[in-house]
Amino acid sequence: MFGTGGMKVRYINQTSSIAGTIAEKYKSLHNHMGGKTDICSGIPSERDTIKQFSWDDSVEWRKTDTMLVQTGCCYENGGESKLWAENEPAIVGSLLARTRGMLVHTDARSGSIIDSVGKERELVKGSIFIPLANGRYVFRLKKDGEFWTDVSAEISDAIPFHIREIGARGGMNLALIAMFALVLLLICCFIVRGRFVGFFNRKGLFPGGRGRDGFERIPLYEQDDDDEDTVVDMHKL
Repeated sequence: MFGTGGMKVRYINQTSSIAGTIAEKYKSLHNHMGGKTDICSGIPSERDTIKQFSWDDSVEWRKTDTMLVQTGCCYENGGESKLWAENEPAIVGSLLARTRGMLVHTDARSGSIIDSVGKERELVKGSIFIPLANGRYVFRLKKDGEFWTDVSAEISDAIPFHIREIGARGGMNLALIAMFALVLLLICCFIVRGRFVGFFNRKGLFPGGRGRDGFERIPLYEQDDDDEDTVVDMHKL
């Protein structure tokens, strides 16, 4: 969310620490948020350039991670300054940081995922996106209240996003890969078998091919080779 009234960032880490990470990213990329205190705020308790706050606990609802950015200030020349140019690097950088993480799809109607510190998050229609900073992570999936499987991901600048298919859809993909591998294996076996059969037939060591008609080939000349296919001109005999 964006608003006016100062040059500062506020965030809520309701489900993970990603909101704070993105807030720090935004602050670091904004030219007017380099200091520890807001250059415009007149409220002493709200002079911090970056600060964490929380939702009102008196209202029950599905609370989310949130970041509030105040971009307007008294130094703006009647609202005619180039707000987008000033905030573009910070906005683009924070949005890119927001896409880092792991998307998990499952066939579970009800389930949850637990991180390494024991924090549990509910799946929504069998899916959940977990924003993550760079690093290696291992999560535990629960299905219908019981342990299901472990899910791991390694986030880096080279690979900032992962998709994990768990359950029926993942099993279907695995079955298709296995069937494809089996077909390739059978094709290779037939090719190798054909080469061996042809080789042994030429050597007369395999009970098939030219030897299965019950006749034995007799060389016509002393230098004739049994393995050579000689075309005989009947007029010269």
